[in-house]
Amino acid sequence: MIIALCVWQNRIAPVFDVGTTLLLVELDEDRVMRRTMERVPEDPAGKIHWLVTAGVSELICGAVSRPVRMMLEAGGIVTHDFLAGDADTLIGVRLDTGTVPEHFRMPGCGRRRRRRDGRGKGQHQCKGGRHASR
Repeated sequence: MIIALCVWQNRIAPVFDVGTTLLLVELDEDRVMRRTMERVPEDPAGKIHWLVTAGVSELICGAVSRPVRMMLEAGGIVTHDFLAGDADTLIGVRLDTGTVPEHFRMPGCGRRRRRRDGRGKGQHQCKGGRHASR
């Protein structure tokens, strides 16, 4: 299995759509076999084609637009989006638990805002994504 993390300075890059650096982690069950940093095309279609060709099965990234997320899903790539944090820590937790915990969500993502007058439940701050509350 190959997991890709869209990174910038060893942290999850804030926006996948324009990111150009991926950390590829090749796994054999729960062991890291190989880690490589790769430069990828900036355009989303080229980047997704690159991911599919490289055999990536999971992507861990920051914000991603709905059309790009749909293209990733169509390519058979499981996407863990709207995440933030140190890439090494995140991949370590992913290996230990088999999942990506909620505390890696981007700040404010999926939480409700209340109106100042206390009426209503407010709106979600981020839309879409596996980790956004709906």
